[in-house]
Order: sequence, then C-alpha cells, then structure tokens
Amino acid sequence: MIVAPQSVNGLALVFHELATNAAKYGALCSENGRVDVLWQIDGDDLSITWSEDRGTQISIPPASKGFGSTLVEATVTHQFGGTLSYDWRPVGLSVNIVMPLSILAR
Repeated sequence: MIVAPQSVNGLALVFHELATNAAKYGALCSENGRVDVLWQIDGDDLSITWSEDRGTQISIPPASKGFGSTLVEATVTHQFGGTLSYDWRPVGLSVNIVMPLSILAR
C-alpha cells in the first residue's frame, strides 16, 4: 500500500499523539510497559490496533478528552473518513482505527 504524501502528516499526528499519551499516562510510562501496533488491510480498509499492556492500571476512562485526543479523532474521522474506538482495559488502552484505503492513497 502506498500512502499519498498529503496523508502522511495526518498518520504521523495520530501515531505521535498515541505515543505521547502512552509515555505520559499509559504503558510507556512504566518500565515493563509495552505497546503493540497491528495493522491489516481488510477489503477496502486499513485497520490499525494500538494496544497498551503492563502500564498504568486503568480503572475508568478519563472524564474528558485533551487537545491531542481531539485532534486524533478529527484526523481519523474527518480527514480520513474513518472510525476510532477506545477500549479502556484494566491492563491498558486499546485503540482501533479503521480508514478507507481510497482516502489514504489520494
């Protein structure tokens, strides 16, 4: 899959924000924490799963979204026409992102 130059900045923003939040609040702020990033092409979509483990224990989702999380959501949904879902598991955050390949390749 070839990502169009105009899509690269948006994808970089998404990964940068997820990594920054993991380093500040999640798995990457723990010595034993880890992040797995899995991606697959599923028909006409790119599916990405960001999965944190062995980091900060999460009891409830945050009460509000920060500026970076708002940017990630806007980038995925508005710029790329995709979907974004969060799963606040006790062992760490899991984020699922699905975006149409046709938009990423434009």
